[in-house]
Amino acid sequence: GMAYKSLEQYDLALQDFNMAIELRPNSAFYHCNRARTYVAMEQNEAALQDFTKAIELNPGYLCSIYGRAILYIELKQYDRAINDLEKAVELEPDDAFPHNGLAWLLAVCPDPAYRDGRRAVELALRACSLEREHWSLDTLAASFASDGQFERAVKEQEKALALLRSQEPSSEQIPEYEARLALYKQGRPYLEE
Repeated sequence: GMAYKSLEQYDLALQDFNMAIELRPNSAFYHCNRARTYVAMEQNEAALQDFTKAIELNPGYLCSIYGRAILYIELKQYDRAINDLEKAVELEPDDAFPHNGLAWLLAVCPDPAYRDGRRAVELALRACSLEREHWSLDTLAASFASDGQFERAVKEQEKALALLRSQEPSSEQIPEYEARLALYKQGRPYLEE
């Protein structure tokens, strides 16, 4: 299933994961990967069911928790996404990705009821302390902007952009980073749509 999924042959991947789940119905791994295949196929309800089943089978399986959180964000179910990301941070206190994901959501959520710039900064600083990469610096900048600290946002976004350019000079993310930098220089936060 994994090979077919990587080749974007989702129907074949799904057949393999269905067979694997028939043979091992209590495998969180297979449920999670079938869920990720459903996400790629834009079958969100089936994906949610499989992520949830994987979490029931293994409550500490980060792949399922994080995958479901990302899907909840796409479905604009921010409260559920925050709950899953909080759980991921709790389960993996030394992993930058859950900290970064939760910080990003709290900083740029389109629904102001779920934004929390101060908490986003705290989480983004932790993510940067664990992995100082362009993506964690980008989140830190967005978090500072969300908290109204635009000078710090500009400084961190410039670092993120420089690091991205040095690591991936032709990255499609460069214009996005530049657009966020321009917002911060104008004293405006970046918000997802």
